[in-house]
Amino acid sequence: MVDFSKERIEYQVLLSFPGIGEATAVCLIGEIGDIRRFQNHKQLNAYVGIDIMRYQSGNTYYKDKINKRGNNKHEKSCTI
Repeated sequence: MVDFSKERIEYQVLLSFPGIGEATAVCLIGEIGDIRRFQNHKQLNAYVGIDIMRYQSGNTYYKDKINKRGNNKHEKSCTI
């Protein structure tokens, strides 16, 4: 799969992130597909099934951890 992905722009971009290697980049491309089909980050978050909570009260902002929505028994695992 790595050989097929080497010519893709998405593959090169993903490899530029610290901590993402060849196997992870291929898995992300396989799971998400063409990332350009999402018009904004909120659509990508909804597709992946993560929920980033933010709280605001006046001028104070609170950030929560990332919560995974959906059934975790149906999650796919990528093996190469």
